[in-house]
Amino acid sequence: MATKQVQSVIRAFVILEAFDRQRAALTSTEIAERVGMNNKTVHRFLLTMEEIGAVSRISRGRFCLGMALADLGSQVPVHRVLNEAVLHHLELLAEHYNESIQAAVLEGTDIVSIAHIPSRHSLSIGIRVGKRWPAYCTGVGKVLMADMTDSVL
Repeated sequence: MATKQVQSVIRAFVILEAFDRQRAALTSTEIAERVGMNNKTVHRFLLTMEEIGAVSRISRGRFCLGMALADLGSQVPVHRVLNEAVLHHLELLAEHYNESIQAAVLEGTDIVSIAHIPSRHSLSIGIRVGKRWPAYCTGVGKVLMADMTDSVL
């Protein structure tokens, strides 16, 4: 049975995902261009999300992610959050190999990045913690699926 989706929830998340570390503050026009949505629609979503704290308006019509999202993120179950010992090992690996190190978990058919230590190279892949990718498209995903039986895959 196909699941019924609420398009406005999907659109809200698409808008929120337009923000990243390089562009932490965006105008509604910039977001609309990034996500391929109508500017007026994006602006209405931003105003609604501002009311509930999901985004905050800063100078010159720019928006950034709001503290309500940080609060929600902090409620992720403890068993899914890396402890300091694991993060320490990732840092050791990054230092030893002088490469980016990523930890991810498999969620359904996707991987979700739960930690990332960037390399010191000038050219590096921008991996954002919390970002998801189809597992079959990534090295990490292939490693996580390597021991799965055909029936699970």
